Amino acid sequence: MKPLLILALLFVSISAAQIDRSKMPGPAPAPAVAFPDYDLVTTSNGMKVIIVRNDELPTIQIRMLIDREPILEGEYAGYVSLAGQLMRNGTTIRTKDQLDEEVDQIGATIGSSGTSVFGFGLSRYTEKIIELMADVTLNPSFPQEELDKLLQQRLSFLKYRKTEPNAVVDVLRRKQMFGANHPYGEIENEETLKKISREKSQEMYQTYFKPNYAIMAIVGDVEKKKVVPLIEKYFGSWKKGTLPAPKYENPKPFSQVQVALCDRPSSVQSVIRVAETVSLPRTSPDVTPVTVMNTVLGGGIFRLFVNLREKHAYTYGAYSSLGPDELIGTFTANTSARNIVTDSALTEIFYELRRIRDEKVEDKELQMAKNYLSGSFARSLEEAATIANYALEIERYDLPKDYYKTYLKRIEPVTADDVQRTAKKYLDPDKMLVAVVGSATEVKEKLKKFGPITMCDENGNPIAK
Repeated sequence: MKPLLILALLFVSISAAQIDRSKMPGPAPAPAVAFPDYDLVTTSNGMKVIIVRNDELPTIQIRMLIDREPILEGEYAGYVSLAGQLMRNGTTIRTKDQLDEEVDQIGATIGSSGTSVFGFGLSRYTEKIIELMADVTLNPSFPQEELDKLLQQRLSFLKYRKTEPNAVVDVLRRKQMFGANHPYGEIENEETLKKISREKSQEMYQTYFKPNYAIMAIVGDVEKKKVVPLIEKYFGSWKKGTLPAPKYENPKPFSQVQVALCDRPSSVQSVIRVAETVSLPRTSPDVTPVTVMNTVLGGGIFRLFVNLREKHAYTYGAYSSLGPDELIGTFTANTSARNIVTDSALTEIFYELRRIRDEKVEDKELQMAKNYLSGSFARSLEEAATIANYALEIERYDLPKDYYKTYLKRIEPVTADDVQRTAKKYLDPDKMLVAVVGSATEVKEKLKKFGPITMCDENGNPIAK
């Protein structure tokens, strides 16, 4: 046998003898990723344009966002998103069919919403995509026949929404947490939709779509010197304006746990949300440690999942989210459980909420959460749309230019003390909303131990006794 082969076999044998296979391997180090640089240009009419050069694929992704606060729609709830969708359905230059045909000819995508206009396609059609986006943005005609179609679709969706427990529980959560007099709490219904007219749609556009409140992110195989003149050419005639100040107040926290229950007699399981509002602006230094804390709690296959699914077999999955918001943020824990164990599942959710406040997370679990976040972030940068959204966030919230370049560096130093501190600051298990959609006959009595119960309909409105 050759000497080198003998040495190699000896090394393998020694290495194998040193591995303790009775122990789980430790978490791997966080991956190294790089957020791309970008250029920022302000057009003659005040629109900010972000250009991110990425020539790995011959494509271009464009998203234009109107940077405004949420709108309280009142008796016309639903009109903002409906008007935004309608912008793509015809302009003073092209009908919807003509728009569809031109978009299909270049294999692109063009869309709009109440806050944005977006496009995607091959980079060789960059000018055409920008031209079509500009037409949708500057010349919407709001055709009545298209509005009628969209209204009919929305009304059909409302019928479906009432039959889908996850949709109902989300309506219930929003309505009970924020109230009907807050943008996050008002819910469109048949009455509000039937009041929406072509004139109301035009009013939304004329009031809120202004270039000096717009931020456009362009990601892909483009060059700044070529794309900026195209933006000026097609969007340059868009006139500046001012936006009206919003008029509403944020809701106050609950004084105790409140239970909102929507009866669904035929359900064999309950859909559960445990939620509260949080004051966590996007620029807060707590955003990073809060993200780590929520990950440990339920941002992936962590505590809530392990407890409710693997330990107790109450559910297929249990998760949580805690997002920053300049207006008001929200924490939500969510799961579904059989009616017979609905109260038991809630008991375990509250147990985990208190445990993350009262006990320090172990180093291994903390590192696993960090690695999970680092890996998720690295994968997210593979998508041009995500890079565009990250760049928009930086400009919209005036974050440091290197905010996402240093993301992993901010994740790694988060300590067990940081996790416990932010859990105590932002989670209060004694002042949360419990929203449940399930069979009242089977679960109502068991839910009383958590707090006073309000019976609600499918639109989140309290039902008179």
